[in-house]
Amino acid sequence: MRFFYVFLLFLLNVSLAFSQTAYRLPDEVKIVEKHNYSHSINGRYVGHIYRELRGRLKKKGSVYKGTAYFLESLTHLAPSVPQRVDNEVKVSYMPDASSDFLELFPTYKAIPFLPAEGIVTGEPWRGFGYVGVDPLGTGDVKNIRVYVEYRYAGTQEYQGRQVHVVSGQFALRFSDDRVNGLIKSEGKHLLTVYVTEYGEPVFIKDSFDDNFLFSDKTSVKNKGFVLVWFYDIVPFDYSSTIPLIVKSMGDETYVPLDTKKPDASVSKYKEKTTGDEDKDAEAIDNETDKQFFAKLNDQDSVEKTEEGIKITIRSLRFVANSAELLAGEEKKLETLAENLKKIPGRTILITGHTADIGRPTAQKNLSIERAKKIVEQLVNLGVDGSRLIYQGKGGTEPIADNSTEEGRALNRRVEITIMED
Repeated sequence: MRFFYVFLLFLLNVSLAFSQTAYRLPDEVKIVEKHNYSHSINGRYVGHIYRELRGRLKKKGSVYKGTAYFLESLTHLAPSVPQRVDNEVKVSYMPDASSDFLELFPTYKAIPFLPAEGIVTGEPWRGFGYVGVDPLGTGDVKNIRVYVEYRYAGTQEYQGRQVHVVSGQFALRFSDDRVNGLIKSEGKHLLTVYVTEYGEPVFIKDSFDDNFLFSDKTSVKNKGFVLVWFYDIVPFDYSSTIPLIVKSMGDETYVPLDTKKPDASVSKYKEKTTGDEDKDAEAIDNETDKQFFAKLNDQDSVEKTEEGIKITIRSLRFVANSAELLAGEEKKLETLAENLKKIPGRTILITGHTADIGRPTAQKNLSIERAKKIVEQLVNLGVDGSRLIYQGKGGTEPIADNSTEEGRALNRRVEITIMED
């Protein structure tokens, strides 16, 4: 049963002993972070950094698992719309910030925490957490342990609901001159946190002023803020959404919503659990994901995946070694765009893939440009650009043998994922 942390305990006049209890999360949650700060290196202002991180986490046993997307980092300019994905990270996360699960995402781990015994109005409480820092904005994230002091600040209305407001502060202190890279940090952070009556966070603002020193004597100063939102996941109705998307592909000869046969290993999990609830939960989820699959023509398909609904398009033809679509190919996207507009509020991820031919850098760049081209076409057809993100993976994720022309043709594809977020 959910515990109402800030109930009549405010009436108590005695201090309570606090034990570390991380905040609670729903079983499925979307976390969006927006980082906005000035960036200086060796005392010289370099620019203003804007970066967005998005992740969807699902509880599997005792661990939250999912995928996080680090969107392009920009200086001086506000983020473009749509935004490119710079990094895709698989996440395993425990809200109590166990040292075995200190991932790149989310940035704030075990922050905030609310003591199991409740809180007393006007009295501070303290607890440990971790903050992920990336001083140079290169994706090299280090988790620093911090000791946060919290205070209860009352209630207010936020997005149509009453929330409890918690303020906090901590110093970002780290020192280790035995390593290469980051050897020291000093900084001050001021937190404002909104939580529900059940102790679930809905919003965090962190205002910070940090200084970092590296082993090569490089100094970095970052000053600004991070905003974090927590959203409940509204599940898809896959049984109706997938046929809608299939129809939009314009091929009435598709194999209707089919059921893939589960792997034998998955069947074993169903019949007899392993005794490891995390593995059992993941196996059952994998089997469920295989229950929705629709094959269109010989090249395209629509299926349920861990992230949502994935449309794989191999029939979309580009000029060789170019991001330009061949004449008439844009028409294949028109009906799809109309139906994407009928599924509002969902992030749409466009991923480009190439055959593994030539230089990896060239493959990567071509796959990014082709994904970007599809994004531009969808925006021109009326899809809201703020819903679209895109990435390219070059030839790193083949689904067929690159040594044959048939295999290379299958590997050249675009995937459109309507994310369950």
